[in-house]
Amino acid sequence: MLDSTRRTGTIGVVSEFLPSRFPAAVAPPPRPASPARPVVVILPGVTADRRKLARCQALLRASWPEADIRVADYLSRWRGVAASGRWLERWGQEVLAPGVPVFVVAYILGGAVLAFAPTFVSRAQRVVILRSRYQEAVPRELRRWCTAPGVALLFGKHVADLGVRGYWPPGFRLPGPHLILVETKRSRLATRLAVSPLSDEELGLSDYKEIDIDHDAAYESAQLIETAAVWLRPPHV
Repeated sequence: MLDSTRRTGTIGVVSEFLPSRFPAAVAPPPRPASPARPVVVILPGVTADRRKLARCQALLRASWPEADIRVADYLSRWRGVAASGRWLERWGQEVLAPGVPVFVVAYILGGAVLAFAPTFVSRAQRVVILRSRYQEAVPRELRRWCTAPGVALLFGKHVADLGVRGYWPPGFRLPGPHLILVETKRSRLATRLAVSPLSDEELGLSDYKEIDIDHDAAYESAQLIETAAVWLRPPHV
């Protein structure tokens, strides 16, 4: 029988060969991190409904399949422009992960709301805003008929706010790249009210691109959505 000294010596000799004969596994190099999936946030306007927004989302997905399309649904009859901006601030902090590239498609009201959501705006890499000479004249025309509280009661506080204030507070400017598209046709409601088109000065516009649609078709216009998506998506991501 081998004594303990010999057993220990034998084990020690064998163990010296183990590292060279059976080298430790080498960890594979870390894979480069995948780029974060871009998020396109739709900021709806007063006339939006579920059907229109679903169609808008579908068109955006078709135009930019790699993007995650979200709707910030701040619409409420009793919530005004500033309150919707505060809602958007909270929504962005709760829903949008840090570091995710954010892009925005805003319909009339949605663009106005941005002035009251500074943190959200600071995250937006590019913004497309739809404006309208005719549709934006509608709240102003309604405001001529009755007081702001009356318009809010009958048509909602968003409409009342858009009828009595400038589109953005004095001095506000979007800090990042943005494209403003302006509708050139009358909606059915604008035709019914016989509103006159607002001028560049009345809209506060100087740099924009016109698009040949009316507001009734805005959420379902392939032309509008493709124009927005082409401007928003890579190569600038």
